[in-house]
Amino acid sequence: MKKTVMIVSLSAGTLGEDFVRHELTLGLARLEAMGLNVKFSAHALRGRDYLARNPQARAADLLEAFQDPETDLILSAIGGDDTYRLLPYLFGRGELAQAVTDKPFLGFSDTTMNHLMLHKVGLNTFYGQAFLSDVCELGADMLPYTRHYFEQLLSTGTIQCIEPSPVWYDERTDFSPAALGTPLTPHPGRGFVLLQGPPRFSGAILGGCLDTLYDLFDNTRYADSVSLCRSYGLFPPLEDWRGKLLLLETSEERPSPEKYRRMVTALRDTGIFQVISGILAGRPIDGTYSEAYQRILMETVDDPSLPILWDLDVGHAAPPVHHPAGRARHGGRPPAADRLSPAIGAGPPSTKRKRPSAKSGRALIFFVIACSLSERPRSRRGPRARRSRALPGSSPVQAAARRPPGPGGAADAPPAGPKSDRCRRSRR
Repeated sequence: MKKTVMIVSLSAGTLGEDFVRHELTLGLARLEAMGLNVKFSAHALRGRDYLARNPQARAADLLEAFQDPETDLILSAIGGDDTYRLLPYLFGRGELAQAVTDKPFLGFSDTTMNHLMLHKVGLNTFYGQAFLSDVCELGADMLPYTRHYFEQLLSTGTIQCIEPSPVWYDERTDFSPAALGTPLTPHPGRGFVLLQGPPRFSGAILGGCLDTLYDLFDNTRYADSVSLCRSYGLFPPLEDWRGKLLLLETSEERPSPEKYRRMVTALRDTGIFQVISGILAGRPIDGTYSEAYQRILMETVDDPSLPILWDLDVGHAAPPVHHPAGRARHGGRPPAADRLSPAIGAGPPSTKRKRPSAKSGRALIFFVIACSLSERPRSRRGPRARRSRALPGSSPVQAAARRPPGPGGAADAPPAGPKSDRCRRSRR
């Protein structure tokens, strides 16, 4: 059981601003009600301006969280857009490698950079959920789906099975004190969607927010992001991607289909699509551009044998669940493959792709998808797809297909009205 959580501001310093004081109070009370002791790293509450000017302070806070003997779990406050600037202070003299200990680390969006940094030093992490965006949700409680998996991680140190959420929610636009206690608008969940590829596949997760990953290859946001990330080898080498499941989700910036194509193409050009064992893609916020993204992703991958699972509850879309991300360690076998429900059969995954093996547990978590389908229907409105629902089991995810997307799917349109100054699941 995790007893002490340290909250860190590794990207934007939003947590230290007065306009989120009501959210901070709410989230702190919720964590304490779960029986947790809550700590804040030394600079976590210094605010946006200070942390923007002092990436070394943010780096020091990450080191502090790992070195603190009382801290059991590290929780990011929120995302941002310049976490790559921590690299010289974490890798210049091997600081992160010397400080890192086996503690769960949670965060999403621009925190993708931190996940890649921790992957570089061999630590397995959990992609998804942050303090402000999830624990401090302004409704009467945390979103039930998110809370369930957060509490499971606290009590067991891992997650056993990820099922699709029965509902998804419209994005919150009002974060003022007046919004306290107001619920998000729910919609019936549609389940996971298998767009292509064999119905059973497995591997360790690696990836994160596509917008942030693109900053490793494009200088549009910051002139030095590409050179700095390249100089420290932040993007994993091709061999590290072999047999992995690439996790992708998009930010609240709702990139246009044209930009989405550029971002996915940048990943394709690294060669990783030739060595990974599958792609796990999160649902875009409010379903915006979902069908266009699906078509672009399949066209860019250009390999019908590579499994692509769509509509995962992760990252910026509500409700999210943290997905285990980390480096596979060979020497065992995934625990779920021989314990599948008779409804979907037992036996090895597709023989076309090598099945990785490793020990299970917090230090190594395999993300296993297992689907069984009798037919492959084609949606009238979009690409080939199969709906899935998870089955109970010992793997983090086991999915059995249900139905293709129908006319009631989320609208493939840009958001109405101007963008919120501070999105609920913001990178900024």
